[in-house]
Amino acid sequence: MATVYLLGSIHFANDTIYPLHPEIEAAFNSSETLVLEVNPLNIDNAALRSLIQKRGYYSGNDSLIHHLDSTTLGLVERYTRSNGINQTEIYKMKPGMLAIKLTSQKLISLGYLPQHGMDLYFAQKARKRNMKIEELETIRAQMLHMFSMPDENNFLRYTIAELENTSEIIKPTIEAWQAGNASGLYDLLIGPYINNKKYYPYLRKIYFNRNLKMAIKIKKMLKKNGTWFVIVGAAHIPGPNGILDLLERKGLPAQQVGTTTVTQTN
Repeated sequence: MATVYLLGSIHFANDTIYPLHPEIEAAFNSSETLVLEVNPLNIDNAALRSLIQKRGYYSGNDSLIHHLDSTTLGLVERYTRSNGINQTEIYKMKPGMLAIKLTSQKLISLGYLPQHGMDLYFAQKARKRNMKIEELETIRAQMLHMFSMPDENNFLRYTIAELENTSEIIKPTIEAWQAGNASGLYDLLIGPYINNKKYYPYLRKIYFNRNLKMAIKIKKMLKKNGTWFVIVGAAHIPGPNGILDLLERKGLPAQQVGTTTVTQTN
């Protein structure tokens, strides 16, 4: 018999989400293996810095100015200027790196920090109890994924559209997560862009393609014996082409446990 508990993670959070619902902690405590998108305790920071420098920044005299059209460049400059971001620094960043920078900066400015995220929280708990930790992806794969987005101009327009919406949706997103409201999460995080033909390619690349790979790995877990506690970003779980939808298509229906945890059993 195999059981997979699937938890939607808030990667950047604040301490108001803790303590977590007791049923989440109980599911974790009953599990043998913790599975994360990436284990934050196992990142080779030197290798990561090298990758970012090589793939995330322009070299020599090349800069963002040479790769964006005037409309997109103006949008980026207005957004960074109004948010107090160093203008000189952004010109050396490639679009994928700039998207990461702007997103993390926005969340941090709103008081949501990676050190309060559930990935780190559970990784630290797992290490204390000598629990096995596995990864669904690698940090290298995630970074290369962001560095290879189609249409650099359109991608930055999509990123800024998301960021301009962040202040309004962050609190409702946390509330939907705490209530275990999967459809509410979908409506907030995916819904605004799903029918936008210009932005849909980024939903497919950032979420849907990765959801499929994650669902395949979870399906493999369910063919074994054991109990896994799997944590993925909350936006990967709900709605059409979400992980739950993909598993259900494979005859692996889910049962929600408490407010935020979902279990899969075979």
